[in-house]
Amino acid sequence: MYYFKKSHKTEETIKKDKDVWYFMQQRIINQKHLKNQRISKNFMSYSLIGLVIILFGTFGFYLFQDYKIEKNGVETKAKIDLVKRNSYRANDMDPQWIENYLIWYTFKTKKKTIRGYQQILLEDYHSYFDYEIKNLDSINIMYNSKSPNENKICKNGQVKRMSTTPIK
Repeated sequence: MYYFKKSHKTEETIKKDKDVWYFMQQRIINQKHLKNQRISKNFMSYSLIGLVIILFGTFGFYLFQDYKIEKNGVETKAKIDLVKRNSYRANDMDPQWIENYLIWYTFKTKKKTIRGYQQILLEDYHSYFDYEIKNLDSINIMYNSKSPNENKICKNGQVKRMSTTPIK
């Protein structure tokens, strides 16, 4: 037969035991809460770092494309197929308007004919052209000799045509 030892605990020791258990539970809950806070802080930190890397990567990609065009670039003439002036609001709540030119052009390389496209903001237009360009005008472009699909309109490009009308 088993004899169990009876505990002769007073109300005071029972209360202390309950307090100890309560504080242990509270400590466990607080540790879980602190762990969750650390996880959310780490998540925010990693998200911010990832966003910065993506932004710099995108910006670097465009700079690298321009670098490749300038390094392996061949300058040639292109014929403008279509010029479209765009004007729209970026947001219905924002009073700011975006104005730009959409320019499609065609040029020939040694092997094939390429169709290019570039968007030029109205603020940057004068750095590309001195006059308002129209369809069938001739402009200077530069393309990557290794990959002609990488091309761009040269800044301060000269428009060659018989009559020129200044931009207002």
